[in-house]
Amino acid sequence: MLYLFGSLTVEITDEELQHWFGPGFWKKSYLLQDIESAEIVRNCWIYGWGIRLTPHGWLYNVSGLDAVQIQLRSGRKFRIGTDDAEGLTAALQHAA
Repeated sequence: MLYLFGSLTVEITDEELQHWFGPGFWKKSYLLQDIESAEIVRNCWIYGWGIRLTPHGWLYNVSGLDAVQIQLRSGRKFRIGTDDAEGLTAALQHAA
């Protein structure tokens, strides 16, 4: 389990936001044009780590409580846990 969920990589390309655990497990991608907003949030400790369904949508997290909540134009929300929430939010705003 540590091999699969020991790290979470987030990458922003010219067209997509991508994230995956460990060696490429559970890889997800979203078109930047489909992202409506991104905001820094703090998760409740009870949400835990890994892939979790929370009242705020899916959470992808490996450690800590800080995250970026992303809302898609479709209305769907999800959170990506990160130790650099400000950097991820700024990168998303710059890419958009």
